[in-house]
Amino acid sequence: MMETTDRRTSVRIPYYFAVRLASAREALTLPGVTMNLSQEGALVWTKGWRSFRVKDEALITILLPGTFTGHDAPLGLRGRATVTRIDEVNEGVALRFNKQLRQFDRVDKSDVPNEV
Repeated sequence: MMETTDRRTSVRIPYYFAVRLASAREALTLPGVTMNLSQEGALVWTKGWRSFRVKDEALITILLPGTFTGHDAPLGLRGRATVTRIDEVNEGVALRFNKQLRQFDRVDKSDVPNEV
Protein backbone atom coordinates (compact mmCIF):
# COMPACT_ATOMS: atom_id res chain seq x y z
CA MET A 1 0.00 0.00 0.00
CA MET A 2 1.29 3.46 -0.92
CA GLU A 3 1.47 6.03 1.85
CA THR A 4 0.89 9.69 1.19
CA THR A 5 2.25 12.51 3.26
CA ASP A 6 0.29 15.70 3.80
CA ARG A 7 2.79 18.55 4.07
CA ARG A 8 0.28 21.03 5.48
CA THR A 9 1.06 22.40 8.90
CA SER A 10 -2.32 24.14 9.27
CA VAL A 11 -5.69 22.44 9.12
CA ARG A 12 -7.79 23.41 6.11
CA ILE A 13 -11.47 23.79 6.80
CA PRO A 14 -14.34 23.97 4.29
CA TYR A 15 -15.25 27.66 4.38
CA TYR A 16 -16.90 29.21 1.36
CA PHE A 17 -15.90 32.87 1.12
CA ALA A 18 -16.02 35.16 -1.90
CA VAL A 19 -12.60 36.06 -3.29
CA ARG A 20 -10.91 38.06 -6.02
CA LEU A 21 -7.87 36.33 -7.44
CA ALA A 22 -5.38 38.34 -9.49
CA SER A 23 -2.73 36.73 -11.67
CA ALA A 24 0.50 38.66 -12.14
CA ARG A 25 1.38 36.65 -15.27
CA GLU A 26 -1.95 37.22 -17.02
CA ALA A 27 -2.65 40.72 -15.65
CA LEU A 28 -6.24 39.79 -14.85
CA THR A 29 -8.47 39.58 -11.79
CA LEU A 30 -11.14 36.90 -11.43
CA PRO A 31 -13.95 36.26 -8.96
CA GLY A 32 -13.99 32.98 -7.08
CA VAL A 33 -14.97 31.15 -3.91
CA THR A 34 -12.78 29.39 -1.37
CA MET A 35 -13.49 25.65 -1.16
CA ASN A 36 -11.23 25.31 1.85
CA LEU A 37 -9.06 27.69 3.80
CA SER A 38 -6.27 27.65 6.38
CA GLN A 39 -3.74 30.10 7.79
CA GLU A 40 -1.28 28.98 5.11
CA GLY A 41 -3.34 28.46 1.98
CA ALA A 42 -6.60 27.90 0.19
CA LEU A 43 -8.26 26.01 -2.62
CA VAL A 44 -10.21 28.50 -4.72
CA TRP A 45 -12.87 27.66 -7.28
CA THR A 46 -12.89 30.10 -10.19
CA LYS A 47 -14.23 29.92 -13.74
CA GLY A 48 -10.84 31.26 -14.82
CA TRP A 49 -8.79 28.42 -13.31
CA ARG A 50 -7.22 27.68 -16.71
CA SER A 51 -5.53 31.11 -16.61
CA PHE A 52 -3.23 29.98 -13.78
CA ARG A 53 -0.10 27.82 -13.80
CA VAL A 54 1.82 26.16 -10.98
CA LYS A 55 4.33 28.64 -9.49
CA ASP A 56 2.34 31.69 -10.67
CA GLU A 57 2.29 34.57 -8.22
CA ALA A 58 -1.19 35.75 -7.29
CA LEU A 59 -2.87 38.40 -5.18
CA ILE A 60 -5.93 37.14 -3.30
CA THR A 61 -8.60 39.21 -1.59
CA ILE A 62 -10.91 37.23 0.69
CA LEU A 63 -14.19 38.78 1.82
CA LEU A 64 -15.17 37.55 5.29
CA PRO A 65 -18.79 38.20 6.28
CA GLY A 66 -19.49 40.08 9.50
CA THR A 67 -21.25 36.99 10.89
CA PHE A 68 -17.91 35.16 10.68
CA THR A 69 -15.68 37.92 12.07
CA GLY A 70 -18.05 39.26 14.71
CA HIS A 71 -18.05 42.70 13.09
CA ASP A 72 -21.02 44.65 11.77
CA ALA A 73 -19.59 44.84 8.25
CA PRO A 74 -17.71 42.41 6.01
CA LEU A 75 -13.93 42.39 6.28
CA GLY A 76 -11.59 42.03 3.32
CA LEU A 77 -8.16 40.42 3.72
CA ARG A 78 -5.57 40.80 0.95
CA GLY A 79 -2.27 39.02 0.52
CA ARG A 80 0.14 37.40 -1.91
CA ALA A 81 0.20 33.71 -2.70
CA THR A 82 1.84 31.17 -4.98
CA VAL A 83 -0.11 28.64 -7.05
CA THR A 84 0.91 25.15 -5.91
CA ARG A 85 -1.58 23.04 -7.86
CA ILE A 86 -4.26 23.27 -10.52
CA ASP A 87 -7.29 21.13 -9.59
CA GLU A 88 -8.91 20.30 -12.92
CA VAL A 89 -11.59 18.09 -11.34
CA ASN A 90 -12.92 20.86 -9.07
CA GLU A 91 -11.94 23.68 -11.46
CA GLY A 92 -9.81 25.24 -8.75
CA VAL A 93 -6.47 26.76 -7.93
CA ALA A 94 -4.52 25.65 -4.84
CA LEU A 95 -2.59 28.48 -3.21
CA ARG A 96 0.12 28.73 -0.57
CA PHE A 97 0.03 32.11 1.12
CA ASN A 98 3.33 34.02 1.29
CA LYS A 99 2.48 34.92 4.91
CA GLN A 100 -0.18 33.61 7.25
CA LEU A 101 -3.78 34.67 6.69
CA ARG A 102 -3.84 36.50 10.02
CA GLN A 103 -1.04 38.74 8.68
CA PHE A 104 -2.89 39.74 5.49
CA ASP A 105 -3.67 43.41 4.94
CA ARG A 106 -7.17 44.46 5.90
CA VAL A 107 -9.19 46.21 3.23
CA ASP A 108 -12.59 47.87 3.45
CA LYS A 109 -15.45 46.33 1.49
CA SER A 110 -15.43 49.50 -0.61
CA ASP A 111 -11.94 48.43 -1.83
CA VAL A 112 -13.25 45.03 -2.92
CA PRO A 113 -14.95 44.91 -6.35
CA ASN A 114 -18.70 44.21 -6.37
CA GLU A 115 -18.28 40.93 -8.22
CA VAL A 116 -17.01 39.32 -5.01
